[in-house]
Parts: sequence; structure tokens; C-alpha cells
Amino acid sequence: MSSENRYGRGMYRRVSSESATPFERLSHVYIGALRLARQGRTAVLEGNRSLALQRAERVRSLVKHLDVCLDHASAPEL
Repeated sequence: MSSENRYGRGMYRRVSSESATPFERLSHVYIGALRLARQGRTAVLEGNRSLALQRAERVRSLVKHLDVCLDHASAPEL
């Protein structure tokens, strides 16, 4: 991929994320975590331990990010 294409994609993502509502941002994080979890499960079933561990670590990182970012005072059940 050329550097011009990477730049364009990066700018598109940046504008999209800055104009997204908080709900849309949160939804993207959840969707990403589910996608990574599915990929990890597939890797386990295929016997690809290193990929499974990599995906599990990324899911753990997203869940930790959610835990830090969510306002527990306004929604303690989360």
C-alpha cells in the first residue's frame, strides 16, 4: 500500500472517529472485541496457539480499556 493510500485511510478513520457519537465509539469497541474473540476461537480450533494468544491479549486490552473509560457512577451495573 502506498504512503498516500495509508495517509488517506488514516485521515478517513480520524475524521470518522472524531465525528462519531459516544454510542458509536462504544459500539465499535464492542464489535472489535467480538471480532477478535471470534478470530481467537477460530485460531484455537485450527491449533494456531500463537494467533489465539495474540487475539486473546487484544480482547483483554479492549475490555480493560472499556473498564477504565466507562463511568461506573452513572451505570454501576456495567
